[in-house]
Amino acid sequence: MAMKTEIETSYVEQRPTGPLKIVLKVNDAIAAQGAVPVSAPLGSPVSLKYREKAPFEYNGTIRQVHVRYIAPD
Repeated sequence: MAMKTEIETSYVEQRPTGPLKIVLKVNDAIAAQGAVPVSAPLGSPVSLKYREKAPFEYNGTIRQVHVRYIAPD
């Protein structure tokens, strides 16, 4: 049985590099949540040829995810 995973991000403060609220859902249930104090600006695909194909669905298997935030010096 395939698991449905989603990551929702929303700005806590609407400004460039503002803090983000992060929610990880597995099969529509919240599995984890937290905050990132400083967000990175979002970019574009590596080539404009791919822009119209977004969002990029992934059909593989992710066995483990580890996210670590390292505070700036």
